[in-house]
Amino acid sequence: MNELKRKTLYQLGLSPTKTEFWYAADALHAVHSNPRALSCLTKHVYAVVAGRYSVTPAAVESGLRRAAATCRKKNPALLEAIMEEALPKRPAVGQFLAAMTLYIWYKDKQ
Repeated sequence: MNELKRKTLYQLGLSPTKTEFWYAADALHAVHSNPRALSCLTKHVYAVVAGRYSVTPAAVESGLRRAAATCRKKNPALLEAIMEEALPKRPAVGQFLAAMTLYIWYKDKQ
Protein backbone atom coordinates (compact mmCIF):
# COMPACT_ATOMS: atom_id res chain seq x y z
CA MET A 1 0.00 0.00 0.00
CA ASN A 2 2.69 2.52 0.97
CA GLU A 3 4.74 1.93 -2.20
CA LEU A 4 1.64 2.18 -4.40
CA LYS A 5 0.57 5.37 -2.63
CA ARG A 6 3.94 7.03 -3.15
CA LYS A 7 4.16 5.84 -6.76
CA THR A 8 0.70 7.24 -7.54
CA LEU A 9 1.51 10.59 -5.94
CA TYR A 10 4.74 10.73 -7.94
CA GLN A 11 2.93 9.85 -11.19
CA LEU A 12 0.49 12.67 -10.48
CA GLY A 13 3.40 15.10 -10.42
CA LEU A 14 4.15 15.47 -6.73
CA SER A 15 7.79 15.44 -5.74
CA PRO A 16 9.12 13.78 -2.57
CA THR A 17 11.25 16.90 -2.11
CA LYS A 18 8.11 18.93 -1.34
CA THR A 19 6.24 18.85 1.97
CA GLU A 20 2.87 18.48 0.23
CA PHE A 21 3.96 15.05 -1.06
CA TRP A 22 4.51 13.82 2.49
CA TYR A 23 1.39 15.54 3.85
CA ALA A 24 -0.64 13.82 1.11
CA ALA A 25 0.97 10.44 1.78
CA ASP A 26 0.26 10.68 5.51
CA ALA A 27 -3.26 12.03 4.95
CA LEU A 28 -3.99 9.09 2.64
CA HIS A 29 -2.72 6.73 5.33
CA ALA A 30 -4.97 8.39 7.91
CA VAL A 31 -8.03 8.07 5.65
CA HIS A 32 -7.16 4.51 4.65
CA SER A 33 -6.86 3.57 8.33
CA ASN A 34 -10.11 5.34 9.23
CA PRO A 35 -12.43 6.20 6.30
CA ARG A 36 -14.70 8.11 8.69
CA ALA A 37 -11.90 10.64 9.02
CA LEU A 38 -13.25 12.18 5.80
CA SER A 39 -16.26 13.43 7.76
CA CYS A 40 -14.07 15.70 9.88
CA LEU A 41 -10.83 16.44 8.08
CA THR A 42 -9.69 19.13 10.51
CA LYS A 43 -9.80 16.86 13.54
CA HIS A 44 -8.95 13.45 12.09
CA VAL A 45 -6.61 14.22 9.22
CA TYR A 46 -5.11 17.71 9.42
CA ALA A 47 -4.44 17.54 13.17
CA VAL A 48 -2.93 14.04 12.97
CA VAL A 49 -0.61 14.94 10.10
CA ALA A 50 0.23 18.29 11.72
CA GLY A 51 1.29 16.51 14.91
CA ARG A 52 3.66 14.30 12.97
CA TYR A 53 5.41 17.25 11.33
CA SER A 54 5.12 19.76 14.19
CA VAL A 55 3.13 22.22 12.10
CA THR A 56 -0.38 23.63 12.38
CA PRO A 57 -3.46 21.92 10.92
CA ALA A 58 -3.84 25.01 8.69
CA ALA A 59 -0.38 24.35 7.23
CA VAL A 60 -1.39 20.77 6.44
CA GLU A 61 -4.65 21.91 4.84
CA SER A 62 -2.74 24.42 2.71
CA GLY A 63 -0.22 21.75 1.71
CA LEU A 64 -2.99 19.36 0.69
CA ARG A 65 -4.65 22.07 -1.41
CA ARG A 66 -1.29 22.67 -3.09
CA ALA A 67 -0.94 18.92 -3.66
CA ALA A 68 -4.34 18.69 -5.36
CA ALA A 69 -3.56 21.76 -7.48
CA THR A 70 -0.16 20.39 -8.49
CA CYS A 71 -1.69 17.06 -9.50
CA ARG A 72 -4.30 18.84 -11.61
CA LYS A 73 -1.62 20.96 -13.28
CA LYS A 74 1.04 18.28 -13.87
CA ASN A 75 -1.05 15.21 -14.76
CA PRO A 76 -4.68 16.22 -15.30
CA ALA A 77 -5.48 13.08 -17.30
CA LEU A 78 -4.51 10.72 -14.48
CA LEU A 79 -6.19 12.88 -11.83
CA GLU A 80 -9.42 12.99 -13.85
CA ALA A 81 -9.25 9.20 -14.28
CA ILE A 82 -8.83 8.81 -10.52
CA MET A 83 -11.60 11.31 -9.76
CA GLU A 84 -13.78 9.80 -12.51
CA GLU A 85 -14.86 13.24 -13.73
CA ALA A 86 -13.62 16.25 -15.65
CA LEU A 87 -12.02 18.82 -13.37
CA PRO A 88 -12.55 22.43 -14.43
CA LYS A 89 -10.83 23.48 -11.17
CA ARG A 90 -8.82 21.97 -8.34
CA PRO A 91 -10.76 19.35 -6.41
CA ALA A 92 -11.56 19.99 -2.76
CA VAL A 93 -9.19 18.28 -0.35
CA GLY A 94 -11.88 15.87 0.87
CA GLN A 95 -12.77 14.87 -2.68
CA PHE A 96 -9.10 14.43 -3.54
CA LEU A 97 -8.38 12.26 -0.51
CA ALA A 98 -11.53 10.15 -0.92
CA ALA A 99 -10.89 9.46 -4.62
CA MET A 100 -7.20 8.77 -4.08
CA THR A 101 -7.92 6.40 -1.19
CA LEU A 102 -10.41 4.41 -3.26
CA TYR A 103 -8.12 4.35 -6.29
CA ILE A 104 -5.14 3.11 -4.31
CA TRP A 105 -7.26 0.59 -2.39
CA TYR A 106 -8.62 -0.89 -5.65
CA LYS A 107 -5.20 -0.93 -7.31
CA ASP A 108 -3.75 -2.65 -4.26
CA LYS A 109 -6.39 -5.40 -4.52
CA GLN A 110 -5.51 -6.20 -8.14
